Amino acid sequence: MIIKILKKKIQLKLSCNKIKIYNESHKHNSNPSLKNSHYKILIISNDFSNINLIDRHRKIYFLLTECINKYKIKSLSIYTYTILEWTNIKKTNILNSPACKNVFNY
Repeated sequence: MIIKILKKKIQLKLSCNKIKIYNESHKHNSNPSLKNSHYKILIISNDFSNINLIDRHRKIYFLLTECINKYKIKSLSIYTYTILEWTNIKKTNILNSPACKNVFNY
């Protein structure tokens, strides 16, 4: 449900060639009641043309601020690319997330 809401919020403001959202909460040592606390987002859109990485991330955080607060999302890993950037990068391992379980005690 939360993934659909996040996706819709992004798609309302960006023309996305591709958007993938992953719930990675199970990889983290979070309170069990926060099973929707960690997300990874991949967005490929030419709306990012001529926008630096920090401003891309600011844009996504701005779009999702309400959801972040409402659903108590603790972490977002954001990957933003234009279509050309996505075509030209080596995609191996760029979206691998570390296993954080048992590393931190919250």
